[in-house]
Amino acid sequence: MSIERRASVVVCDDVLVAMNGKVFLNGVYTSDIAVPAEGLTVGQLVFYFTAETPKDNPFQKITLKVTPPGAVPAVLDIPLENLPPLSNPERPKMFVRAPILLQQIQLRPGKIETTVLTEAGEELDAGGVWVSVLQPRLQGLSA
Repeated sequence: MSIERRASVVVCDDVLVAMNGKVFLNGVYTSDIAVPAEGLTVGQLVFYFTAETPKDNPFQKITLKVTPPGAVPAVLDIPLENLPPLSNPERPKMFVRAPILLQQIQLRPGKIETTVLTEAGEELDAGGVWVSVLQPRLQGLSA
């Protein structure tokens, strides 16, 4: 069985990292983001990435990239030199988990692209999230 490099992302409103390393994600979006009007500005969004790779092909460098529709990409290099060693020698892969915070983000319809860039020039698609504008409901209308 071949293990590939891959990435995923969870989008939420806030993140807290405790002194013991536990991560608390608050206000997690379980689906797409629906806004009442195009161009709504929100205080912040956190994109919590997970990148995985086979243990025998560790990451040398990764960069997180978030590109909202119509906006400049946010890019963050993740230092890997201080990663703790794997605690289970039987585990076939290693994980890197890290957040990137976007503040005062204007939400426009379309896909917020999320990517992990590696030292080998790979672009691992982390899935992203879609933003859509809620359509008004017409209630109380009779034919």
